[in-house]
Order: sequence, then C-alpha cells, then structure tokens
Amino acid sequence: MHHHYQDIRDRIPEDPKWWDEHAVPRYCEFGPGETADIYASEVALVLIRCQSCDRPFHVCFSWGSMKLGQNEDGTWYGKTTTPQTVESVEQLHYGDPPNAWCCAAGATMNSTPVKVLEFWRRNRVDWERVPELEIAIECEWAC
Repeated sequence: MHHHYQDIRDRIPEDPKWWDEHAVPRYCEFGPGETADIYASEVALVLIRCQSCDRPFHVCFSWGSMKLGQNEDGTWYGKTTTPQTVESVEQLHYGDPPNAWCCAAGATMNSTPVKVLEFWRRNRVDWERVPELEIAIECEWAC
C-alpha cells in the first residue's frame, strides 16, 4: 500500500494529473524529465485502473540504463539494462493503485494495467517518443 500524501493533496484543489513511480501525486503535465528517477533512460505514462472500483489513474514507470547490484563478496557491479520491448511492456504491473481513497478497498487492492499512453527513450541527452511501445495492455490475470 502506498502513502496517501493527504498533506499535499489537501492543499491543492485539483486532482493530480499523474502519479510517479512511488505513487507520489504530480500536478504538472507529464514529461520524461519529470519522473522520480533522474537517471532514467526510458519512461512510460500508463493508464491503470483500481481493480476494485475501476477508477483510472495515470502512473509513471521508469527504467535506468544501469542496474547496480552486489556480488556475494560484497563488491558492487553495474550492468546495462535491456531496453523495453513490446513483450516486456505487455507485462507492466504497477501494483497497488495510488492511495487516493477511490473506494473502501482501493489502497489495498491491486491495479490493472490498461494502456501505455506515452513511452519515451533518452538518446544521450534528448528524449524521443517511441510510439511502437504505446500499446493497449491485455491483462489476462485480471480477467
């Protein structure tokens, strides 16, 4: 379950436009440079729905170009992550929806992914849209 951020949401009379990777409410227009991960090399704005009440949420996913890990001996390593594909995007899962009290069970429910609304990939410094990854997601497990 995510934090409700009611202290922020009570001070702003409008609903968030989207929620970041950690379910923090965002009130600006979505853009790849607005995500929580400043090192991201790929980002997506995805439409999800609360599995209980079906309320829609626009949420962000991000992926970095480098994934850090730790070896058994305690040393650190970095490995390059694989760019997202249609197959990997079809498997996106946000988990619990943002804690916006959409329904009695909403904050504890799962969310169902519906569609990738925007997909962006960083080409060194500049961001480029990747329309071939802006797809509907058939969520078979939620049927």
